[in-house]
Amino acid sequence: MAGAMAGVEAARQQREDAGAQAAAKRASPDCVVVTGVQIPFLSLIWLMTKIILAALPALILAGFIVLAITSVVGGAISGYSDYTERAARSAALVSGQVSVPGADQDVSEYEAPPAAASRSREEVMETCKSIASFAETAIESHHRGMPLSSVLELTDSQLLSDIVMDAYSKPRYSTAEVQDRARAEFRDKYYLECMRASR
Repeated sequence: MAGAMAGVEAARQQREDAGAQAAAKRASPDCVVVTGVQIPFLSLIWLMTKIILAALPALILAGFIVLAITSVVGGAISGYSDYTERAARSAALVSGQVSVPGADQDVSEYEAPPAAASRSREEVMETCKSIASFAETAIESHHRGMPLSSVLELTDSQLLSDIVMDAYSKPRYSTAEVQDRARAEFRDKYYLECMRASR
């Protein structure tokens, strides 16, 4: 009899304990709020130093990415501007809108034009710049693969025909860098010849 009573008492005590634990869980909050952190000053400095060192690789990588993007965009804009300028010159050649003052004088003979003595230096330089510009356009047409016969049909003087023939006698390059160098050399050649002939 005494053993049965002890068992009943133990079971009742377990139920009370379980109820108390459940009530405590219901009364406790589900989240924790941190109201302050106390870190020694030297430890805080060391923590911040490690954070900065850990962020350095990411900052360097981001810098390289930004530099690459700006280089690509800048190169594309510069290349497009250069292409549109060259295309405009080629279009002017095709449409026959290229006019060269004094083009009826043949600078290939290295003789000064009859009116050179009476013209100012500015007029001579402007004439030579126009001739050099046409020479640059002619060799660019050659590099772009335009037929020689089509280009010759657009010339209205012996000088322009000679420039075109000279341009098409040069090698035809495929790389942009070599084309730019050849175009500059051909342009400067005719500018120099024109200036010498106009003295």
